[in-house]
Amino acid sequence: MSNLLRGIPVLSKRPFSSSSVLLRADFQLTQRFSEKGFTQEEMVHSLDPSLDSTYAASLKQSCPRDSTNPNLEVPVDTRSPTVNDANYYRDILANRGLFTSDQTLLTNQQQQVKRSFHIDMNVWYFLYFHNVFVLLKKEIAPATALWLLPLFSAADMGIKDTSSYYKIVGIMVSSKKLTQLCVTFWVAVLFCRSVQSHLQVGFYRNSCRRAESIVRGAVRDALRQDRGVAAGLVRLHFHDCFVRGCEGSVLLDSTSSNKAEKDSPANYPSLRGFEVIDDAKARLEAECKGVVSCADILAFAARDSFDLTGGFDYDVQAGRRDGIVSLASETYSNLPPPTFNVDQLTRRFSEKGFTQEEMVTLSGAHTIGNSNCRSFTYRLYNFSGTNSQDPSLDSKYAASLRKSCPQDSTDPNLEVPMDTRTPTIIDVNYYKDILANRGLFSSDQILLTNPATASEVKSNARSPSGWKKKFAAAMVKMGQIEVLTGNKGEIRANCRVITAEVRS
Repeated sequence: MSNLLRGIPVLSKRPFSSSSVLLRADFQLTQRFSEKGFTQEEMVHSLDPSLDSTYAASLKQSCPRDSTNPNLEVPVDTRSPTVNDANYYRDILANRGLFTSDQTLLTNQQQQVKRSFHIDMNVWYFLYFHNVFVLLKKEIAPATALWLLPLFSAADMGIKDTSSYYKIVGIMVSSKKLTQLCVTFWVAVLFCRSVQSHLQVGFYRNSCRRAESIVRGAVRDALRQDRGVAAGLVRLHFHDCFVRGCEGSVLLDSTSSNKAEKDSPANYPSLRGFEVIDDAKARLEAECKGVVSCADILAFAARDSFDLTGGFDYDVQAGRRDGIVSLASETYSNLPPPTFNVDQLTRRFSEKGFTQEEMVTLSGAHTIGNSNCRSFTYRLYNFSGTNSQDPSLDSKYAASLRKSCPQDSTDPNLEVPMDTRTPTIIDVNYYKDILANRGLFSSDQILLTNPATASEVKSNARSPSGWKKKFAAAMVKMGQIEVLTGNKGEIRANCRVITAEVRS
């Protein structure tokens, strides 16, 4: 970092030091920013003891008190740590500001972060930064502006009108000097982005240029034969990431000495889409042998499934490597079963770094695909040991389910759609089903029993485009869970078998 900053001019004649420039928790923030010509409101938009209990538990897990590892890191932004947006402020409002100097912004009533969300927070955020850069117009060196440009593209900022982006860039390029405040801000930004620096969009641009299009071709061909496989691929990615992280362990076959994840009752026989991953891997090996990991193929395939069934395309970071361990026993403590209540679901998702809102967002994946009858028939015939049906189920829906899943059936392959209206299209009908008491799983319908999650269900049901954007962002975040990068793990030649076994 010091090499990057060397030679960048600053206004102050004093040396750039942590004691005089970098913001500490005990700084009088308003005074410090006032000295640089900023108002108190602008201070809030430029920049941190009551921690949210769930967030605190997650931080304790990531940063154990007795750890001797000096390299442990966590994202500064809990929601979208690789995207330049306004989620930092949402975190503060949820008491999830990582630093004291973040969270104390709420201790002064005049410094309350904007609470009115009738305007788009991201647009508001970038408009404010635009104004701050105007204020600094005569303070930023052209060389510095050029140094900052690669950090964020218009797409990173969510700016569709690229002319607005280049106006901001123009302000930066035409400026003269760089204040210490800007150095401080960008150092913090660089730190935030470095957490996920091992994964990047366009990772295979040079090593296997057509990697993503090859995977998309395999997914598209599979959907022509069976549109239901899209749900399987999204679920495969989810079940992979929640157990050992996104490292392709769910794809490994069991051996004579080991029962793998895919053969756990949580995955078998309901998990599907393996043959699509096999096909994509074979195509990639024919063009770029030994380059693209199975874990990345899963992430690409999940994105393509979302896009090709009514969602939209979004950038997927890549650079994951494949794990060499897969244990069925680990699914029980990591995958949330369909019987969980809201508190249990919230804790399980929090353990993986997700907020309750993101949990409800990701539950919307149930808008496509089918479920095996065995996963929910207890709601029809013996709910809570009562030998009767779940009273929260709509009676007509329950009658339809009983017809499709008879109590005395011995067929292990009986299935019903998870979305009663459009089971092959990505939309918000899953949430509308819940509001009509037609949620297939207890863990779906239970979302209405909690005021916060019920509010999210209603909000998502009203906003198809809003939910899709949140879902894509949550999928990107999920794809970053406990990834293997660099020299860790391997690149499998066959996604079902670790390389060492192939060679032996």
